[in-house]
Amino acid sequence: MKNIYSITISLLLLVSLSVFGQVRIYTPTLNEPENGALDQVPDVLLNWSAVTGDSLVILYEAQLSLTEDFADPITFPKTDVTSENMSNLIFGETYYWRVRAYDGQEVSDWSEIWSFSILNTIALHMPLDNSMVYANPVLDWDAVSGLTGYELQLDTVYDWHAVDPETEENLNTAFIVDDNNKWLAGDNGLIMYYDGTDWSTVESGVTENIKDLWFTGAANGYAVGEGGTVLHYDGAVWSVVDAGTTEDLDAVSFVDENTGWAVGAGGITLKYDSGTWSEETTSNTIDLRDVYALSADNVWVCGLSKTIGHYDGTDWTYETVSNRDLYSIWFVDANNGWAVGKSGKVVYYNGEEWIVQASGVNKDLLSVNFSGTTGYAVGKNGKFITYNGYWSPLTSGTGEEMRSVFVSGDEGAIVGVDGMLMEKSGGIFNSPDLKTYQIDADSMQKSLHQLLFGTDYYYRIRGMHEEDTSMWSGARKMTTYATTTLSAPSDGSEGTHLRINFEWSEYDGITNYILEVDSNENFTLPRTFGPDLNHQVVNDLV
Repeated sequence: MKNIYSITISLLLLVSLSVFGQVRIYTPTLNEPENGALDQVPDVLLNWSAVTGDSLVILYEAQLSLTEDFADPITFPKTDVTSENMSNLIFGETYYWRVRAYDGQEVSDWSEIWSFSILNTIALHMPLDNSMVYANPVLDWDAVSGLTGYELQLDTVYDWHAVDPETEENLNTAFIVDDNNKWLAGDNGLIMYYDGTDWSTVESGVTENIKDLWFTGAANGYAVGEGGTVLHYDGAVWSVVDAGTTEDLDAVSFVDENTGWAVGAGGITLKYDSGTWSEETTSNTIDLRDVYALSADNVWVCGLSKTIGHYDGTDWTYETVSNRDLYSIWFVDANNGWAVGKSGKVVYYNGEEWIVQASGVNKDLLSVNFSGTTGYAVGKNGKFITYNGYWSPLTSGTGEEMRSVFVSGDEGAIVGVDGMLMEKSGGIFNSPDLKTYQIDADSMQKSLHQLLFGTDYYYRIRGMHEEDTSMWSGARKMTTYATTTLSAPSDGSEGTHLRINFEWSEYDGITNYILEVDSNENFTLPRTFGPDLNHQVVNDLV
């Protein structure tokens, strides 16, 4: 009897569903772009799954908002298709979106709220940074839809340029007090000073490798290094200070002339208090690589094994952040700090937690520094990135290891192995040689012609549409070949015929070659030829 009732009830339910249809229209499921997607184009297509209802025509309503609470959303007209094409979205902005369905008078719940971010700039493709090119290179970039065009700039000067400090020692750190007081330090006790005119070597009194510098003013500075080295500068000379340790010290930071910290191997943490250095008692034994003191009760450190530590004026606490060793840390204020490290890792502190940021590089970053809201990080293989709301690559013009960067206003210094020094001049893409090209939106490349031989060129690109212009891409460097290479006859050949076919490597992008042949190596009375091809037959040689 119970089975008969069960069958009867089931049949009634089936009849009820078939007669009255679906009780309520389902909520749409969002498909693309994926939640949290980055680097979307300004005309990104929003796509969701279709739902069913009682009627044959289901309508969808999509909303787009700059805030997750949809306080002031854009509501698109209802549509019977499962997608909505955006246009002219703002570069670098994060958007939130949701969709609901209409079946006659029935309205579904809103879908989940998803977010996506529009790309910040255009990604250059070729040539690669620091490439050698002929005088007619082709520049290309990743295509971006939803634009009205691109703007490309080409120049022969750049705001970061190489300087010869006249040393071959490895330089490990830099500090800028002001335009007329700049300092460098490196291996074997090297300290160098810039007085506004020239760089000169200053007696340090030690031979240990110096790892870091910090100044509270032009007449008060500290240096730390291997073997527990601590030096003090009083405005005239450097003197050795006994800080009570022989552990290697990697970093130093001061709040003012009376309060500072130094950290290093084995987690050693020294505090300076009104003339006296003392070792802090902490729970950490992991090597610390950097320290930044915001105030006497707000000090940050970072180091190996993904370690970040904080001092609140009473206690040191430590946490594991991300998944890489961290080598350098810098704070703009209490709510904005960055640490960089192995394999291009960058983490950002927002006042509450540390968040991973994309750096765009995969080589070790050894130093990070900010001036205002603009930041720089440098590292191995010449990797160089800048921060202006997001991290983007810059050209360093080198593949060598850069160990430290320091910026102050328009001034800046980058140091590295074998006496490498780069200085910031404050000017960028502003020389008389600057060329600016307006390029159609459907183009993905620009052919250049008749560039100067043996010249460094820097270039960058940005995109635009009717509502916004993107940030400039990071600048890249390319250098044109200075000349061709002679190939035949070989240098010093003897017993050649009087009729010789001279050959050399082909150079793309030229109108013709100039060949000179003379019996005098100073070319006092040369025979001159202007061949179109990379060879020339010369007769009647004597």
